[in-house]
Amino acid sequence: YDEASARKAWVVGTEQILKTLKAKFEALVEWTAPSIHQAIQETVAEHQVGFGKVGLPLRVAITGAGQSPPMDAVCALLTPEEVGARLQRFMRSQG
Repeated sequence: YDEASARKAWVVGTEQILKTLKAKFEALVEWTAPSIHQAIQETVAEHQVGFGKVGLPLRVAITGAGQSPPMDAVCALLTPEEVGARLQRFMRSQG
């Protein structure tokens, strides 16, 4: 992971946010950019945080960097299992 991006992404509450997002991803019936986007938006609403508190840690977990194309599209290119594994790996590395 890009060190500066990982430090910026990992703040108090990030682990719980990513656990919620991972569970929402695992519950998706359809693995498409729109359904992934909806899961991200639901996580933002559920945790009552700004989009960046979900988007940046997700971006770093999936791509290793702080900038990328839209995460719903990036995640849709991967399998749900790969996205889950990358989220889990990031949480272990930061926690």
